[in-house]
Amino acid sequence: MKIGAIIQARMASSRLPGKILMKLPMGGEHSILDHILLRAQQVPLVNEVILATSTLADNDVLADTFQQVPVFRGSENDVLERFYEAAQAYELDHVIRLTADNPLIDPTLLQQTLEFHIESGADYTNTTGLPLGMNFEMFRMQALTASHEQAQDPAEREHVTVFMKRRPEQFKLQTKEYNLLPDARMTVDYPSDFAALHLIFSQLAGKGDSFGIEALQQLVSEHPWVLEINRQNQQVKV
Repeated sequence: MKIGAIIQARMASSRLPGKILMKLPMGGEHSILDHILLRAQQVPLVNEVILATSTLADNDVLADTFQQVPVFRGSENDVLERFYEAAQAYELDHVIRLTADNPLIDPTLLQQTLEFHIESGADYTNTTGLPLGMNFEMFRMQALTASHEQAQDPAEREHVTVFMKRRPEQFKLQTKEYNLLPDARMTVDYPSDFAALHLIFSQLAGKGDSFGIEALQQLVSEHPWVLEINRQNQQVKV
């Protein structure tokens, strides 16, 4: 059984262009994308971490910058096809979908969720009850293949897992429920999101590069106002 984490990444962003290469914290050693790669690589059950971007010239910088990790390049808009081709190229049996604007994935929680996914025999598993930007989703290669072969709706081609989630009669769908800072926002979409995470990474620098939800809970309990920095930002619903 081979498990891969595929990180969906591109340089384009309407609100914060080039954000995934911005250093976090500002002036630090690692970019937003670096943090995601480092954290995913620490999960014991993950055999391969793959950066999946598009063939657009704008994304050449990603292939040039991350030569030390597998990089797969595919369709810009048909992201379902990009994931299918990447998973096929690396002969994956299970795929974890990560996105390049969420630098705070918790390796311990990801390992727990993977174990739940495999033991349950699910085709698709997601999480709830974690901060926005820290939830996960993962799926079997068979479910990804069926989605790629059958999906026709443009939304189901652009968003990798929509086809699966719409068809509980076809796929075994499971949810791993948490209740850990569910109202917090830990993604980077707006400048104020980056400001919030800059502060968090600066304050928790002494916890190492892969501090998790427990460190965040402690910080928020001591300084609850931190969550107000970007609370007003709205997330686009898929």
